[in-house]
Amino acid sequence: MAIALHASSRLGGAAHKAVDKHLNSLDKMLAGATEADVDEVIHDTRTGMKRMRAFLRLIRPAIGKHAYFDANAHSKALAGALSGSRDARVLLDTVDLLLLEVEDRECRARLREPFSKNYSQTCDIAAGTQPLRQARQRLRSLQHRARHWRLKRYDYQALMLAIETEYGQGRRHWLQIQQHPDAEALHAWRKEVKRFYYQVSLLFPRGKKTQRARLKDLGEYLGQLHDLHILLEYIASHRSLFWAEDLSLLELTAQRREQALMDLIWRLAPKAYGEPAPSYSRKLIKGWRDLRQKKH
Repeated sequence: MAIALHASSRLGGAAHKAVDKHLNSLDKMLAGATEADVDEVIHDTRTGMKRMRAFLRLIRPAIGKHAYFDANAHSKALAGALSGSRDARVLLDTVDLLLLEVEDRECRARLREPFSKNYSQTCDIAAGTQPLRQARQRLRSLQHRARHWRLKRYDYQALMLAIETEYGQGRRHWLQIQQHPDAEALHAWRKEVKRFYYQVSLLFPRGKKTQRARLKDLGEYLGQLHDLHILLEYIASHRSLFWAEDLSLLELTAQRREQALMDLIWRLAPKAYGEPAPSYSRKLIKGWRDLRQKKH
């Protein structure tokens, strides 16, 4: 369900076509959803909206601030309305990963129980496919708006400048985080890394495999780190649900996992963000335009 923009002599028209095709695909998926595959459809729709918002950042100068903020807010609201039990599921998955390192079976069971109950209670509130029907209405409204965007003046120069801005922002954030790697800054950088991964992927659905893999892995590590921080926040506000000895063991395990993730992040970041933004964006767009020439 990935959006893709291919090089064209009429880049504005190609952008319109890419957006329309992407939203059509999401609409068909939502329309065919059943109770059995609700979770999968919700996940794919939320990811589709993240890809949409990443694309919006690349065409923002062309469609204008008002159209950009409207479409971005619409996309964000659509995804947010489908969050449902996601946060509780992430907590459960994160603690399950940590519990693999805990040998005591009874301790594992005690630690897992509060997270399992929290997830079950959240799922009980779910409303079947009703959220999907509401999402489809929002999606069609977004699609109607997108068909009125003014993209005639959108060209390669505008795209290259947008790529330079997006990559440059992530690179600057990485340089700053090396001095102050606090949880909030890492979370903000995670969103930038994921967004840029989607942007490179929409230009190169099959190419640039090494660059895409680095960005994807970096985003995954940062995502796991964020999930770990959310878990620790949950524990801090629900300490009464756990045995003190169990909690000490879990927090120690979380600290080791956090250090291991930070080591992975520091090793991978220079490979993903080591080049200055101007030269990186020029090379990327040149490689993208060369794909069109090879086809002809």
